[in-house]
Amino acid sequence: MENKDKVIAYIRINNSVRERQIRKNYYKAVMEKELGLFLQEYRKTLFSKNVNFVKGVFGNE
Repeated sequence: MENKDKVIAYIRINNSVRERQIRKNYYKAVMEKELGLFLQEYRKTLFSKNVNFVKGVFGNE
């Protein structure tokens, strides 16, 4: 009975670690996608004639 409990505890710990890694990778992928979309929009705005928007967002340097 004691060994069985140890095995169950070990499996639980392993699963939580794996879950955390998967979750971390998922959030990283989502963040990279969001950043990519933002940069795409920013580039479009930058290369369009609407430079005032960029100045408004990033301040007048």
